[in-house]
Amino acid sequence: MHRFFAEKKDEGLLYLAKEDIKHFKDVLRIKDDEEVEVYVDGSGYIAVLNSYTKDELSIKILSEINEKYESDLKITLFQSLVKSDKMDFIIQKAIEMGVYGIVPIETKRSIVKKKYIKDKKLERYKNIAKAAAMQSKREFIPNVSDAMKLDEAKEILDGFDLVLIAYEDELDNSIKNYDIKDKKNIAIVVGPEGGFDISEIDELKKFGYKSISMGKRILRAETAPIALLTMLYYEFNGSGLL
Repeated sequence: MHRFFAEKKDEGLLYLAKEDIKHFKDVLRIKDDEEVEVYVDGSGYIAVLNSYTKDELSIKILSEINEKYESDLKITLFQSLVKSDKMDFIIQKAIEMGVYGIVPIETKRSIVKKKYIKDKKLERYKNIAKAAAMQSKREFIPNVSDAMKLDEAKEILDGFDLVLIAYEDELDNSIKNYDIKDKKNIAIVVGPEGGFDISEIDELKKFGYKSISMGKRILRAETAPIALLTMLYYEFNGSGLL
C-alpha cells in the first residue's frame, strides 16, 4: 500500500501537496478505488481518492491506522557537511533508519561550507527526506534544518538527554558505557571527511557531551551515522528491530 503525507485535513478529506499530485496519478497510477495510507500531523489513515484536478487532489478517509511505526527513542543527527552526493546519501539512509531530525553543521574540516547551503540545496535535502519517509513508511517527514556552524549547534545540543560524538581517536568509551534505555532524546554528532579537529572535541567535552568510539576501523563520513544509528536502536530495543 502506497504511503503519502497530506498537506492538510478538512472534514474527512485529506489534501496532497500540489507537487505530489503527478506522482499519485501519473507515476504510480493509483486507481480510484485503490486504498492508500496517508499521514498528516502524526496521524495515519486508510483512504481512497475523492476528487482530482491538476491543481488539487483530495482523498477520503476510510479508517485510522493504529499500527505504530516510530521508535520511542528520538535521535537527531547533527551531521557535518560533506560533499553533495554523500550528504544526499546520509539524509536518505538516516531517515530510512528512523532518525527524528537532521541538522547539517559546518565544522573546521568541512569541505562544504554553511554559506553554500542555499535555498535550492536545502529544498533538495527536504525533498530527499520526504521521499525517504514515504518509501520507509515513516509517520512524519523528519525535518532537515538550516545549516549552522558548530558553535551555533551547541545551543540546541543542550536540550538533549544525551549527546554522543563519533570520534575515531576515542579509545576508552563506546555506546556500551552509557545506558540509553531511559533516554528519550539523543543527539549524535558526526564529523566530515577527515573527521573532527581535536580542538572541537575538547570544546564539546567541556559542555558534558560524550565522545565515543565506533570500533577499531575508520569509517567513511557517510558510513558512520548509519552505523551509529544501528547501534543505538539495537541497544535501546534490545533486538535487531528498529
